[in-house]
Amino acid sequence: LEWSGWHRSEQFWKIHVAKMDENDHRIVRLLARVLMAPESSDTSVAVACHDLSQYVKYNPEGKKFVAKVGAKQRVMQLMTEGATAEVKYEALMCVQQIMLNAWRN
Repeated sequence: LEWSGWHRSEQFWKIHVAKMDENDHRIVRLLARVLMAPESSDTSVAVACHDLSQYVKYNPEGKKFVAKVGAKQRVMQLMTEGATAEVKYEALMCVQQIMLNAWRN
């Protein structure tokens, strides 16, 4: 995974977040695998954390599925054990979205 302009576009996420649920949440599952794979680059892990945070932000049921696939636990680990400041920051932002979403629901 690499950063692109779409990653930071709120309009993009509002329009396309539902596509992450298609094919039995295929995209969410792939992002979770990126987080778990030791061979994933730091940039890929940071992007995956960011994308999952946007998924949770714009999908009311997103938090539940992120937890179900084990990504929530991994993101919480990365918040303190991430290899780079970028990974730690994106993991923190993801956990923040998960917690905000939990508080709202």
